[in-house]
Amino acid sequence: MISKGFIKSSIIYSLVGSLPLASGFILLPLFAVHLGSGLYGQLALYTAFTMLIQIIINLSLDYGLQITYFENKSEKLNLNQRIGTLVSGMLIIGIIFVIILAITGQFLFQKIFPNSGLQFYPFGFFSLITAFFNGFSKSYNNLLISQQKPIRFLWINLLNFCLTVVLTIILLLKFPDTLIGPITARAIAAGIVFCFSLYLIVRQYHLSFEWLFLKTTIIICIPVLVNYLLNWSLGYSDRFIITGYLSVRETGIFDFALKTTFVIDILLTGIYNTFTPKLLNHLITNNKRSSDQYYNSYFNSLTGFTLLLIPFTVLIIHILIPLFHVKPDYLLSLKYVGLISISYIFKVLVLMFNTPLYAFKKTYMLPKIYGIAAIIQIVLSIILIKYFGLIGAIISMILIKPIQVLLTVWQTKKFFSFSYSANKMIIMPMIYFVIFVGIEISTFKYNHMVLYWIELAISGFLVLFFFRNEIKILAADTASKFRLTKRE
Repeated sequence: MISKGFIKSSIIYSLVGSLPLASGFILLPLFAVHLGSGLYGQLALYTAFTMLIQIIINLSLDYGLQITYFENKSEKLNLNQRIGTLVSGMLIIGIIFVIILAITGQFLFQKIFPNSGLQFYPFGFFSLITAFFNGFSKSYNNLLISQQKPIRFLWINLLNFCLTVVLTIILLLKFPDTLIGPITARAIAAGIVFCFSLYLIVRQYHLSFEWLFLKTTIIICIPVLVNYLLNWSLGYSDRFIITGYLSVRETGIFDFALKTTFVIDILLTGIYNTFTPKLLNHLITNNKRSSDQYYNSYFNSLTGFTLLLIPFTVLIIHILIPLFHVKPDYLLSLKYVGLISISYIFKVLVLMFNTPLYAFKKTYMLPKIYGIAAIIQIVLSIILIKYFGLIGAIISMILIKPIQVLLTVWQTKKFFSFSYSANKMIIMPMIYFVIFVGIEISTFKYNHMVLYWIELAISGFLVLFFFRNEIKILAADTASKFRLTKRE
């Protein structure tokens, strides 16, 4: 059985792990007031650049740290030597990479981003060192998860979150209509957390260097690195394609609309991570090679919640954003929010079909899934953005979601079979999808608040209809408990 402490730790790790997304979401209204859409588009590209460099510069040695810890935790001398080697390796590789890009960065930016207005100095360089700092801090975070130190994990990430938000607000108010605030604040916050993380890990393990072990670990981590790069492509490549075919202004409009829906992703991922330990324990302990009622119940409930969450979030976004007196382009971006949010309807299916891959250590299948999905998305994005503009970017993003579901099923069914409620997991979401896509497309030029209330009402009706039996049982149980309490 999984202990309460383990479940509590899992909740901390999942919720705190979403703080970087949360900070970006919280700062959106401030960006919309103090940055034009063109500058915000540049910020989106610098952020995507930071994420890419963070992946490359780290060489997935964060994964190597976790493996090394579990393999050597009973032998303190070996553990100290090997953790110290990986830490030294990350520092050396990172510093070399920073020096190389510091020399070649301006040339590369001029060639890769000729018409975007992006310059390597100063903001590209700040993004580069932010990537180095964050890559190291992320590695230490993963080590803390392996060591089961949720409280330290909490405080380090809260420090990063608070510094990023507070410094961004201060600098953006002092330097409006520039990127000094958001980019410099992230660099300073990342640097402070890096120093803190470096001090703690060196104090515990010390620095050492063993070339053969470092080389072997890097080779082991290459498949994970490929997987990270493919995930980056799925999440960020469309910004660069939009910039190439359209403009950095439209990149800003698209990115703003997308980030307003991040609260959906944060909540769904957080809820999933809270019950994942139970599901993994259920599958592994019982050696389950097929889904059952216990397994399906979690995803049925999460699907119902998602159907209510999506229209509710869209409604709240349309209510709140105009209250901040944002620049006109950001109000224009709101018409894309509904369509973007619809893509989250497929997230629960991806999570349901993905879970056995982690339970039975079949993660080597993930690069094949994400690789094919990334290629398809890039091709779709290039074609659709070229001919249909921003709406093409959103269509490609929506289309890739069911494709990703099918690719995951294709791999997972090789060792796991699924038996689930087609009504709740397929028919209900598809009815929702067809109705809401129809509404969003037919009313695309309009922005009447009543439409979002209607969408929420339709979602409520669908959930009530498809979960009517469960609701009756829940109501009967609640009434029974109430009568017993009243008698007592």
